[in-house]
Amino acid sequence: MDFDTILASLGDFGPYQRKLFVFNAAFLMTVPFIVFAQVFVSDDVDFVCLAEIQNGSSPNSTSLRATRIVKNKDRCDLLENTLTGNWSMANTSTDLLSGRDNGTLPFDTTIKGRTCMKWGYDRSQHQSTTVTEWNLVCDRKWLRELAQSAVYAGMTVGSGIYGTISDRYGRLPSIASALFIQSVFCFLSAVSPHLAMFIFCQFIVGCTYPGVLVASYTYVIEWTGPSKRAIIGNMLALTFPLGHMIFALVAYFLRHWRLLQIAVGIPQAVLLVVFVFRLIPESPRWLLSLGHVNEADIIIREAVRTNQKTLPSSYFAYTRLSSHNTMKEKAQNRKKNSKSQSNHYNYTDLFKTPKLCQTTLIILYLCFSIVLPYFGLSVFSTSFAGNRYVNFFLSGLVEVLAILLSSYALHRWGRPRPIGVCSIVCGVFCFLSPFPKNGLQHLGTAFALIAKVGAAAAFWSSFVHVAELYPTVVGNSGFSLCVLVSRTSTILMPFMRLLSDVWQPLPYVIMGSLTVLAGALVLLVPETKNRPVPATIEDLKNSQKTKKAKEEGDNAVIAGKSDYKLCESGVNCDV
Repeated sequence: MDFDTILASLGDFGPYQRKLFVFNAAFLMTVPFIVFAQVFVSDDVDFVCLAEIQNGSSPNSTSLRATRIVKNKDRCDLLENTLTGNWSMANTSTDLLSGRDNGTLPFDTTIKGRTCMKWGYDRSQHQSTTVTEWNLVCDRKWLRELAQSAVYAGMTVGSGIYGTISDRYGRLPSIASALFIQSVFCFLSAVSPHLAMFIFCQFIVGCTYPGVLVASYTYVIEWTGPSKRAIIGNMLALTFPLGHMIFALVAYFLRHWRLLQIAVGIPQAVLLVVFVFRLIPESPRWLLSLGHVNEADIIIREAVRTNQKTLPSSYFAYTRLSSHNTMKEKAQNRKKNSKSQSNHYNYTDLFKTPKLCQTTLIILYLCFSIVLPYFGLSVFSTSFAGNRYVNFFLSGLVEVLAILLSSYALHRWGRPRPIGVCSIVCGVFCFLSPFPKNGLQHLGTAFALIAKVGAAAAFWSSFVHVAELYPTVVGNSGFSLCVLVSRTSTILMPFMRLLSDVWQPLPYVIMGSLTVLAGALVLLVPETKNRPVPATIEDLKNSQKTKKAKEEGDNAVIAGKSDYKLCESGVNCDV
């Protein structure tokens, strides 16, 4: 018996499923804590180079002197200046960071450049970050981006690991192990004495990301009936921006990176209580797929009692067969048959026909390009004009709008057009965001937030489109390849911030250009709204031939009507 048939009697989304939804929504809201922890843990801070020099009035005394913050290169070069007054490290660095130097301090004009070895940091926004802890500035600046990239690299590796765990051992072992490892390595990150250990811990934390995200999402959808899956899927998507906004509030109150890193791991540790007390069961759909009918039956009967429903008589006949172990044997046979069939297809089949090859290349480019501003605008939000915590909160808030907008647009206008328009909107405003100056910097922040709306709407819509785009036999390969490409993009994204040292708007210009092109190209991808997903590549070819023949027939009819009208008017009546 198919589990959807059982759900028809159980109820598509009754009280029992709502309880499971609440727990899994809590799991999913911890995901942004992992993804965006480095935004504040390794946040950039203003700094100046500190130099130990001879005091002009007393040759035997020394004082620490900060160079001007006006020129960025001055912060990485130690400039030796003869002073005519006595300046302390604390007073001078504070004056310079607050902008009260203005070039009026009594410098001698003789300057010798050497590499800076000691820095003073602005503590107005953070008590401490990894930047101030390990001096991740100047020629060590790339290490800050490496820490963020390590999380995304871990996400890429973890996708393969946790996909296997979830399918082979169940949804709950995947979620529970991921939460446990996250909490342990978040705490280890917080006490890391060395940068190398911190980066390694962040990589392991990133590996667990798919264990929570994919398994929790799949678990809830497996418990949800067909009539409710679309709205429940959208509600699950909303947990990401909600967790994003909650993390902004946590970061606002915890300004020391070690305390913040501990806070990132606490929710996962608390949520392990769900598994200790067995508050949620394994997915019965997964159990039935492996032939574990008796285990699934216990869970289904509990759900029926909670939802106050009754099961059909055919269900009881179905469960009685399991006593002879026939259901398990059938499940194993189905698994063997599906495995033997799937072995005939691989990633190369995504490029088998010219039309399929064109579609795949465009979709892969879209997945690569749209992820850059989707994650990048949130990660870079602390550098926008205005309060960094408010900006980060707003970048999560506008994503709520984007998800609601994309849901309506996909239902109203199909797939390629909404994705294309949202990508182009994202690109245009991303391109414009760094240019407002002279008191208009907040306009640039508004442009960046509009770009985030477009990026988020295109991002979530693209996964719906990809799931419908490919024939069933290569659907999983197509989706997996898109995820792999998007993960590669996220690994590179943090290093884009280094391009601002070359030209400050360059990262935004690159993201904007890539997404505008993606928006134009995706309009060439076939529409999939209200169209059946082809089972095989041959079915896809036949549907394309049918569509082409229909278009040629429609064109012939239009041309015939046109000739008839011309003939009626006495023009072109030759037979």
